[in-house]
Amino acid sequence: MAAGRYSLRRSIRDTLYGKVFLGKDNHTGNVIIIKQCGLWNVENHVSVLGCHVKEDVHEEIRLHGELSVDAVCSPYVIKQLDVVQDDENIFIILEFVPGGELFQHVQKRPKITSRHSEEKSEQKEPRLHPNELDAKKYMRQLTLGVAYIHSKFIAHRDLSLENLLLDERENLKIIDFGVALGGATSQFAKGDWRAPEGRVGKVQYMAPEVWNGRVYDARLADVWSMGVVFFILLVGCPPYEMPHEGDPRFNLIISGKVSSLLTHWKLHGIFSDSAVDLLQRMLSPEKSRITIEQMLQHPFLV
Repeated sequence: MAAGRYSLRRSIRDTLYGKVFLGKDNHTGNVIIIKQCGLWNVENHVSVLGCHVKEDVHEEIRLHGELSVDAVCSPYVIKQLDVVQDDENIFIILEFVPGGELFQHVQKRPKITSRHSEEKSEQKEPRLHPNELDAKKYMRQLTLGVAYIHSKFIAHRDLSLENLLLDERENLKIIDFGVALGGATSQFAKGDWRAPEGRVGKVQYMAPEVWNGRVYDARLADVWSMGVVFFILLVGCPPYEMPHEGDPRFNLIISGKVSSLLTHWKLHGIFSDSAVDLLQRMLSPEKSRITIEQMLQHPFLV
């Protein structure tokens, strides 16, 4: 690889087009991540399992590259360091983020119960629940990271706990731009943030307008996915199964009744009013959904 500059150490996980390896930059000695993609698979949009997939690796490289060229990039977006290609593979070189997925972090926390609500109501000076303190930290970092991505006229379109890693200081890093859209020469850069119809991303994080197959504002679809991340950081589980009217919990949320859902789960009063307000405004219909700019000014994140 690149005249021996990079070496593979061990496989970490499989991907649609290949594998992710732990590696080493032999020039600097730094530990790195190497994402290997089979060239034939990439060119034909066929996964290693033989399925047709939407992910465009060339577009991913281009957009992630635009996010990594600034002298001062966002500390909350994983950096693409290099791209190497041979006759059979494309190797995407990424910075090493050792802390694992935010998803794993949430799984390790104690399960929240109605007992926490009773304890809080008995406190003379109620303190923020540990989950809310956790959520405040990571939602602030996520919002700053996504604001940076949008400032480069790019929409991520697959934000989820699985696509958020933690570094050695347990700070957040946004990863995986496989279905990202936009860039410096796109219509987004001209102020038109409409994305083409078609489902993209993970179902439980998918905005309803994306699920319904409408043309949608790509920025606001990212905000909805962030709202699902926020809900899971607070409560410890997804807010619904499917983002459509056949799901009773989704119906409560989209009709402005997040607090009713929390009450139904006997979690009323655990979280601050500002946390619940932000959550509801993120998980609102597209026309009334809060924007990233407004989120940065919201009392919960200030």
